[in-house]
Amino acid sequence: MVTFPRTKFSDPWHYERRELAKAVYKTLVSNVAPAVRLFQPRRTGKSQFLLRDLGPYAIAQGNPVAFTNLQESETPIEAIYNDILEAKKKPGKTTQEARWIKKIELAMGVKGKLFGGLVEGHVEGKAEFEKSPETLLPKHQSIEFSNFDKLDAALVGFGTERKPGILLLDEFQVLGEHCNAKDILARFKQILENHSSRLRVVFTGSSVEKLNAIFVESKNRRHYDRPFANFASNVPWEQFDKGFVEHLRKVYKAEMKKILDIDELLAFFDSVERNPEIMRWLFSSLTLDSEQSVNGAGSSVIDEMGRNHGWDIIWENSSPLRRVVLRMIADGQVDITGSKGRARYRELSGQEPNKATISNAIRFFSITDSIPVERPKRGTTVITDHTFRIWLRLRELQDLRIM
Repeated sequence: MVTFPRTKFSDPWHYERRELAKAVYKTLVSNVAPAVRLFQPRRTGKSQFLLRDLGPYAIAQGNPVAFTNLQESETPIEAIYNDILEAKKKPGKTTQEARWIKKIELAMGVKGKLFGGLVEGHVEGKAEFEKSPETLLPKHQSIEFSNFDKLDAALVGFGTERKPGILLLDEFQVLGEHCNAKDILARFKQILENHSSRLRVVFTGSSVEKLNAIFVESKNRRHYDRPFANFASNVPWEQFDKGFVEHLRKVYKAEMKKILDIDELLAFFDSVERNPEIMRWLFSSLTLDSEQSVNGAGSSVIDEMGRNHGWDIIWENSSPLRRVVLRMIADGQVDITGSKGRARYRELSGQEPNKATISNAIRFFSITDSIPVERPKRGTTVITDHTFRIWLRLRELQDLRIM
């Protein structure tokens, strides 16, 4: 894989997704699909992949690249416009590489040297977890349509037919949250189609419900209600494998002069459903205190995540019934109010289930901003934050018994 030359920002902890980056890039530039989508729950490595793997790979091939996280701007269309202008200023590969390194530093919240390259925002050994999306973008606000004309003009000259510009749009479901979403999405798609011969797009997102409303054609809705239906090909997300753990272990050995037991690491990796963010926090904790055991550090990391995200407060303030329902959602229970769901409720709680009460709990979760729960289709309830789902599944079962 072609990567950037070594720089002061080079991150030995980063595990390169070489094959996935090459596969996505090849799909884009071979005209198999002018756009692709990567949809996965939050905190599963999508943004890292765009910033540290796909973006650098495309730049190394000579393509101009712009990255925008739509969740981090109150004016997402203007943010896309500004990122494209920045990419067009000096399109040479060396300049693009230097600009992209600054983009990574800004996105990761870095000033000066990264703490081991492991996690964003480590200050004096304390973990500063990212804010929930609800705190970043006011919902249901409108977008000034004048920004679309500016965006349309900015895309002229962004790429060529031989080397198309590549637009990386992270958390794209944000555009569907605005009060005039239908018109916004239709206009945005029109602009992308205007430049389709010289432009390729990668969409990522974490909200199944909101993304389906944009991209997936439904028999229950007319085609034009979902303007991006059939617009982007789905790319399967490759789960992090044993090589990821071995890479972190190797770097830890070089940094700390200590060898960690690979079986213990892999056991913890599997227990947290191969989540990359939790594993990075584990190694961060072990780096700060190398005397900890893997399991001890792992328990501390899980507890700290609960405290920093406020999940422990949600749990403490939830009734035993709501705890049971949350745990069932985390376990992937299908049709919670059906016969199998009620049997599982009885098993966990020790009480006879009430269908109406369970339905009310699900409804409460799906409309509460601080709880990342959605109902993408009838009979299905999901948690959109992978680390929250893992945290719930690690709660003690005795906490679910209704006395």
